[in-house]
Amino acid sequence: MTELKNDKELQENFYRDHEVSHNIDRNTKIMVTGADGFLGSRLADDLHKLCTVYRIGHSRLDITNRQEVADVVKELRPDFVLHCAALSDVGFCEEHPSLCEQVNVMGPLYLAEACKANAARLIFMSSDQIYHNSGETAPNREEEAAAPTNVYGISKLRAEQELFSLLPDTVCLRLTWMYDLPALGKRTHQNLLLQLLNALIRDEKLTLPVYDFRGITWVHEVVTGLRKALFIPGGVYNFGSANEFSTLETVQKWMDVLGCGNRRDLLLPDSTRFMNRPRNLMIDNSKITSFGIRFSDSACGLKHCLAEYGITVTDSSGI
Repeated sequence: MTELKNDKELQENFYRDHEVSHNIDRNTKIMVTGADGFLGSRLADDLHKLCTVYRIGHSRLDITNRQEVADVVKELRPDFVLHCAALSDVGFCEEHPSLCEQVNVMGPLYLAEACKANAARLIFMSSDQIYHNSGETAPNREEEAAAPTNVYGISKLRAEQELFSLLPDTVCLRLTWMYDLPALGKRTHQNLLLQLLNALIRDEKLTLPVYDFRGITWVHEVVTGLRKALFIPGGVYNFGSANEFSTLETVQKWMDVLGCGNRRDLLLPDSTRFMNRPRNLMIDNSKITSFGIRFSDSACGLKHCLAEYGITVTDSSGI
Protein backbone atom coordinates (compact mmCIF):
# COMPACT_ATOMS: atom_id res chain seq x y z
CA MET A 1 0.00 0.00 0.00
CA THR A 2 1.30 3.47 -0.86
CA GLU A 3 2.14 5.44 2.27
CA LEU A 4 0.43 8.83 2.29
CA LYS A 5 2.53 11.70 3.54
CA ASN A 6 1.05 14.66 5.40
CA ASP A 7 1.07 18.15 3.90
CA LYS A 8 4.05 19.35 5.94
CA GLU A 9 6.20 16.41 4.87
CA LEU A 10 5.19 16.91 1.22
CA GLN A 11 6.20 20.57 1.42
CA GLU A 12 9.54 19.80 3.08
CA ASN A 13 10.37 17.21 0.40
CA PHE A 14 9.29 19.58 -2.35
CA TYR A 15 11.48 22.46 -1.22
CA ARG A 16 14.40 20.11 -0.60
CA ASP A 17 14.24 18.42 -3.99
CA HIS A 18 13.13 21.29 -6.24
CA GLU A 19 13.79 24.95 -6.73
CA VAL A 20 10.52 26.81 -6.13
CA SER A 21 10.84 28.35 -9.61
CA HIS A 22 11.58 25.04 -11.33
CA ASN A 23 11.74 25.78 -15.02
CA ILE A 24 10.84 24.01 -18.20
CA ASP A 25 12.81 24.65 -21.39
CA ARG A 26 12.77 23.89 -25.10
CA ASN A 27 13.85 20.32 -24.43
CA THR A 28 10.77 19.71 -22.29
CA LYS A 29 7.96 17.91 -24.12
CA ILE A 30 4.39 18.42 -22.95
CA MET A 31 1.32 16.74 -24.37
CA VAL A 32 -1.97 18.59 -23.83
CA THR A 33 -5.20 16.69 -24.37
CA GLY A 34 -8.35 18.67 -25.02
CA ALA A 35 -6.10 21.21 -26.73
CA ASP A 36 -8.99 22.60 -28.74
CA GLY A 37 -11.07 23.27 -25.60
CA PHE A 38 -11.43 26.28 -23.32
CA LEU A 39 -8.61 25.46 -20.88
CA GLY A 40 -6.50 23.17 -23.05
CA SER A 41 -6.15 25.69 -25.88
CA ARG A 42 -4.95 28.39 -23.48
CA LEU A 43 -2.53 26.02 -21.78
CA ALA A 44 -1.05 24.94 -25.10
CA ASP A 45 -0.66 28.55 -26.25
CA ASP A 46 1.06 29.53 -23.01
CA LEU A 47 3.43 26.56 -22.82
CA HIS A 48 4.29 26.78 -26.54
CA LYS A 49 6.35 29.87 -25.71
CA LEU A 50 8.48 27.87 -23.27
CA CYS A 51 8.78 24.28 -24.48
CA THR A 52 7.73 21.71 -27.08
CA VAL A 53 3.95 21.24 -26.96
CA TYR A 54 1.92 18.49 -28.57
CA ARG A 55 -1.64 19.73 -29.06
CA ILE A 56 -3.95 16.74 -28.93
CA GLY A 57 -7.57 17.33 -29.79
CA HIS A 58 -10.40 14.88 -30.35
CA SER A 59 -9.61 14.58 -34.06
CA ARG A 60 -6.11 13.34 -33.19
CA LEU A 61 -6.97 11.02 -30.29
CA ASP A 62 -10.02 9.10 -29.15
CA ILE A 63 -9.38 9.05 -25.42
CA THR A 64 -11.71 6.06 -25.01
CA ASN A 65 -9.58 3.89 -27.32
CA ARG A 66 -6.98 2.18 -25.11
CA GLN A 67 -4.66 1.12 -27.92
CA GLU A 68 -4.83 4.51 -29.61
CA VAL A 69 -3.91 6.24 -26.36
CA ALA A 70 -0.98 3.88 -25.82
CA ASP A 71 0.28 4.40 -29.38
CA VAL A 72 0.12 8.21 -29.27
CA VAL A 73 1.95 8.51 -25.96
CA LYS A 74 4.57 5.99 -27.08
CA GLU A 75 5.10 7.91 -30.32
CA LEU A 76 5.41 11.36 -28.70
CA ARG A 77 7.18 10.29 -25.47
CA PRO A 78 6.25 13.46 -23.56
CA ASP A 79 7.75 14.41 -20.22
CA PHE A 80 4.34 15.58 -19.01
CA VAL A 81 0.76 14.89 -20.04
CA LEU A 82 -1.77 17.57 -19.12
CA HIS A 83 -5.14 15.87 -19.37
CA CYS A 84 -7.80 18.50 -20.05
CA ALA A 85 -10.08 16.45 -22.31
CA ALA A 86 -13.37 15.58 -20.61
CA LEU A 87 -17.12 15.66 -20.82
CA SER A 88 -17.73 18.63 -18.53
CA ASP A 89 -21.36 19.49 -19.23
CA VAL A 90 -23.03 18.35 -16.01
CA GLY A 91 -26.46 18.04 -17.59
CA PHE A 92 -25.15 16.07 -20.57
CA CYS A 93 -23.36 13.68 -18.22
CA GLU A 94 -26.59 13.07 -16.30
CA GLU A 95 -28.30 12.11 -19.57
CA HIS A 96 -25.38 10.01 -20.89
CA PRO A 97 -23.79 8.26 -17.88
CA SER A 98 -22.18 5.45 -19.92
CA LEU A 99 -20.42 7.88 -22.24
CA CYS A 100 -19.36 9.95 -19.22
CA GLU A 101 -17.86 6.80 -17.68
CA GLN A 102 -15.89 6.04 -20.84
CA VAL A 103 -14.53 9.56 -21.33
CA ASN A 104 -14.08 10.78 -17.74
CA VAL A 105 -12.99 7.55 -16.02
CA MET A 106 -11.63 5.06 -18.54
CA GLY A 107 -9.93 7.73 -20.69
CA PRO A 108 -7.76 9.03 -17.82
CA LEU A 109 -6.99 5.45 -16.77
CA TYR A 110 -5.75 4.59 -20.28
CA LEU A 111 -3.60 7.71 -20.21
CA ALA A 112 -2.17 6.72 -16.83
CA GLU A 113 -1.23 3.30 -18.19
CA ALA A 114 0.53 4.95 -21.13
CA CYS A 115 2.29 7.47 -18.89
CA LYS A 116 3.53 4.69 -16.63
CA ALA A 117 4.86 2.74 -19.61
CA ASN A 118 6.67 5.79 -21.01
CA ALA A 119 7.86 7.53 -17.81
CA ALA A 120 5.65 10.58 -18.33
CA ARG A 121 4.11 12.58 -15.50
CA LEU A 122 0.33 12.91 -15.55
CA ILE A 123 -1.44 16.11 -14.51
CA PHE A 124 -5.18 15.42 -14.32
CA MET A 125 -7.82 18.15 -14.42
CA SER A 126 -10.41 17.22 -11.84
CA SER A 127 -13.30 19.34 -10.57
CA ASP A 128 -14.83 21.07 -7.58
CA GLN A 129 -18.00 19.14 -8.49
CA ILE A 130 -16.50 16.37 -6.38
CA TYR A 131 -17.74 18.43 -3.43
CA HIS A 132 -21.32 18.38 -4.73
CA ASN A 133 -23.50 17.18 -1.86
CA SER A 134 -20.90 18.32 0.64
CA GLY A 135 -22.38 18.58 4.10
CA GLU A 136 -19.82 21.25 5.01
CA THR A 137 -20.57 24.94 5.35
CA ALA A 138 -16.91 26.00 5.30
CA PRO A 139 -14.63 25.81 2.24
CA ASN A 140 -13.89 22.20 1.33
CA ARG A 141 -10.45 20.72 1.97
CA GLU A 142 -8.85 17.97 -0.07
CA GLU A 143 -8.60 15.43 2.74
CA GLU A 144 -12.29 15.56 3.62
CA ALA A 145 -14.46 12.68 2.47
CA ALA A 146 -16.34 13.49 -0.73
CA ALA A 147 -19.62 11.89 -1.81
CA PRO A 148 -20.81 13.61 -5.01
CA THR A 149 -24.31 12.78 -6.20
CA ASN A 150 -24.19 14.00 -9.80
CA VAL A 151 -22.78 11.78 -12.55
CA TYR A 152 -20.04 14.24 -13.50
CA GLY A 153 -18.73 14.65 -9.95
CA ILE A 154 -18.83 10.88 -9.38
CA SER A 155 -16.84 10.31 -12.58
CA LYS A 156 -14.13 12.75 -11.54
CA LEU A 157 -13.78 11.24 -8.08
CA ARG A 158 -13.62 7.71 -9.51
CA ALA A 159 -10.97 8.82 -11.98
CA GLU A 160 -8.84 10.27 -9.17
CA GLN A 161 -9.06 7.01 -7.23
CA GLU A 162 -8.17 4.89 -10.25
CA LEU A 163 -5.23 7.11 -11.16
CA PHE A 164 -3.67 7.04 -7.70
CA SER A 165 -4.05 3.28 -7.59
CA LEU A 166 -2.09 2.90 -10.81
CA LEU A 167 0.15 5.98 -10.77
CA PRO A 168 0.60 7.45 -7.25
CA ASP A 169 2.70 10.37 -8.53
CA THR A 170 -0.27 11.77 -10.47
CA VAL A 171 -1.22 15.38 -9.73
CA CYS A 172 -5.00 15.86 -9.58
CA LEU A 173 -6.14 19.48 -9.72
CA ARG A 174 -9.70 20.17 -8.59
CA LEU A 175 -10.64 23.13 -10.75
CA THR A 176 -13.43 25.62 -10.13
CA TRP A 177 -15.75 27.23 -12.65
CA MET A 178 -13.55 29.38 -14.93
CA TYR A 179 -14.09 32.45 -17.08
CA ASP A 180 -12.35 34.71 -19.56
CA LEU A 181 -13.14 37.59 -21.86
CA PRO A 182 -13.57 36.83 -25.57
CA ALA A 183 -10.22 37.10 -27.37
CA LEU A 184 -9.23 36.67 -31.01
CA GLY A 185 -8.24 33.09 -31.73
CA LYS A 186 -9.24 31.84 -28.27
CA ARG A 187 -11.89 29.23 -27.62
CA THR A 188 -14.64 30.58 -25.38
CA HIS A 189 -17.77 29.23 -23.74
CA GLN A 190 -20.81 30.67 -22.03
CA ASN A 191 -19.13 31.37 -18.72
CA LEU A 192 -20.56 33.48 -15.91
CA LEU A 193 -18.73 36.67 -16.89
CA LEU A 194 -20.05 36.48 -20.45
CA GLN A 195 -23.56 35.91 -19.10
CA LEU A 196 -23.22 39.09 -17.07
CA LEU A 197 -21.80 41.13 -19.95
CA ASN A 198 -24.55 39.96 -22.29
CA ALA A 199 -27.18 40.95 -19.73
CA LEU A 200 -25.64 44.41 -19.40
CA ILE A 201 -25.31 44.93 -23.16
CA ARG A 202 -28.83 43.73 -23.94
CA ASP A 203 -30.40 45.21 -20.81
CA GLU A 204 -31.76 41.77 -19.93
CA LYS A 205 -32.44 40.17 -16.58
CA LEU A 206 -30.01 37.56 -15.24
CA THR A 207 -31.29 35.01 -12.73
CA LEU A 208 -28.73 33.74 -10.23
CA PRO A 209 -28.98 31.33 -7.28
CA VAL A 210 -28.86 32.61 -3.72
CA TYR A 211 -27.88 29.27 -2.17
CA ASP A 212 -25.00 28.33 -4.48
CA PHE A 213 -21.49 28.91 -3.13
CA ARG A 214 -18.41 28.25 -5.24
CA GLY A 215 -15.08 29.62 -6.39
CA ILE A 216 -14.99 31.25 -9.83
CA THR A 217 -11.51 31.64 -11.33
CA TRP A 218 -10.00 33.66 -14.18
CA VAL A 219 -8.58 30.97 -16.45
CA HIS A 220 -5.29 32.84 -16.92
CA GLU A 221 -4.45 32.26 -13.25
CA VAL A 222 -5.00 28.53 -13.73
CA VAL A 223 -2.77 28.54 -16.81
CA THR A 224 0.12 30.34 -15.13
CA GLY A 225 -0.22 28.28 -11.95
CA LEU A 226 0.08 25.08 -13.93
CA ARG A 227 3.69 25.83 -14.83
CA LYS A 228 4.66 25.28 -11.19
CA ALA A 229 2.13 22.51 -10.68
CA LEU A 230 4.16 20.34 -13.06
CA PHE A 231 6.69 19.81 -10.27
CA ILE A 232 4.63 19.57 -7.08
CA PRO A 233 4.33 16.22 -5.25
CA GLY A 234 1.68 13.80 -6.43
CA GLY A 235 -1.68 14.26 -4.77
CA VAL A 236 -4.99 16.12 -4.86
CA TYR A 237 -5.05 19.91 -4.85
CA ASN A 238 -7.84 22.45 -4.88
CA PHE A 239 -6.73 24.67 -7.74
CA GLY A 240 -8.50 27.98 -8.13
CA SER A 241 -9.98 31.00 -6.42
CA ALA A 242 -11.37 31.00 -2.91
CA ASN A 243 -14.77 32.61 -2.56
CA GLU A 244 -17.10 32.89 0.42
CA PHE A 245 -19.98 34.51 -1.44
CA SER A 246 -22.99 33.10 -3.26
CA THR A 247 -23.10 33.22 -7.05
CA LEU A 248 -25.52 36.15 -6.81
CA GLU A 249 -23.29 38.05 -4.39
CA THR A 250 -20.21 37.37 -6.52
CA VAL A 251 -21.85 38.82 -9.61
CA GLN A 252 -22.99 41.84 -7.60
CA LYS A 253 -19.36 42.44 -6.65
CA TRP A 254 -18.32 42.00 -10.28
CA MET A 255 -20.82 44.69 -11.28
CA ASP A 256 -19.13 47.05 -8.84
CA VAL A 257 -15.73 46.19 -10.33
CA LEU A 258 -17.14 46.90 -13.80
CA GLY A 259 -18.42 50.27 -12.60
CA CYS A 260 -22.07 49.38 -13.11
CA GLY A 261 -23.19 48.67 -9.58
CA ASN A 262 -26.15 50.97 -10.19
CA ARG A 263 -27.61 48.31 -12.53
CA ARG A 264 -28.03 45.58 -9.96
CA ASP A 265 -31.74 45.66 -10.74
CA LEU A 266 -30.88 43.40 -13.71
CA LEU A 267 -30.04 40.59 -11.29
CA LEU A 268 -32.91 38.39 -10.21
CA PRO A 269 -32.31 36.24 -7.11
CA ASP A 270 -33.31 32.59 -7.44
CA SER A 271 -34.29 31.64 -3.90
CA THR A 272 -35.64 28.18 -4.70
CA ARG A 273 -32.66 26.42 -6.30
CA PHE A 274 -30.61 24.60 -3.65
CA MET A 275 -32.91 26.11 -0.99
CA ASN A 276 -33.35 22.87 0.95
CA ARG A 277 -29.66 22.02 0.81
CA PRO A 278 -27.38 24.92 -0.15
CA ARG A 279 -24.71 23.81 -2.60
CA ASN A 280 -21.21 24.30 -1.26
CA LEU A 281 -18.47 23.91 -3.87
CA MET A 282 -16.19 26.41 -2.12
CA ILE A 283 -12.56 25.37 -1.96
CA ASP A 284 -9.87 25.88 0.62
CA ASN A 285 -6.79 26.51 -1.54
CA SER A 286 -4.24 26.79 1.28
CA LYS A 287 -2.58 23.49 0.31
CA ILE A 288 -1.63 24.67 -3.19
CA THR A 289 -0.75 28.12 -1.85
CA SER A 290 1.86 26.49 0.41
CA PHE A 291 3.74 25.48 -2.75
CA GLY A 292 3.93 29.06 -3.99
CA ILE A 293 0.94 28.89 -6.36
CA ARG A 294 -1.51 31.65 -5.50
CA PHE A 295 -4.90 32.71 -6.79
CA SER A 296 -6.83 35.93 -6.44
CA ASP A 297 -10.19 35.58 -4.75
CA SER A 298 -13.15 35.49 -7.12
CA ALA A 299 -13.89 39.22 -6.82
CA CYS A 300 -10.31 40.46 -7.24
CA GLY A 301 -9.63 38.07 -10.12
CA LEU A 302 -11.90 40.11 -12.40
CA LYS A 303 -9.88 43.26 -11.71
CA HIS A 304 -6.72 41.45 -12.82
CA CYS A 305 -8.51 40.09 -15.89
CA LEU A 306 -9.62 43.57 -16.97
CA ALA A 307 -6.13 44.98 -16.40
CA GLU A 308 -4.55 42.22 -18.51
CA TYR A 309 -6.85 43.11 -21.40
CA GLY A 310 -6.14 46.84 -20.98
CA ILE A 311 -9.71 47.64 -19.97
CA THR A 312 -10.14 50.65 -17.68
CA VAL A 313 -13.41 51.13 -15.78
CA THR A 314 -14.56 53.26 -12.89
CA ASP A 315 -14.37 50.71 -10.12
CA SER A 316 -16.87 51.21 -7.30
CA SER A 317 -16.10 47.98 -5.45
CA GLY A 318 -13.53 49.24 -2.98
CA ILE A 319 -11.63 45.95 -3.48
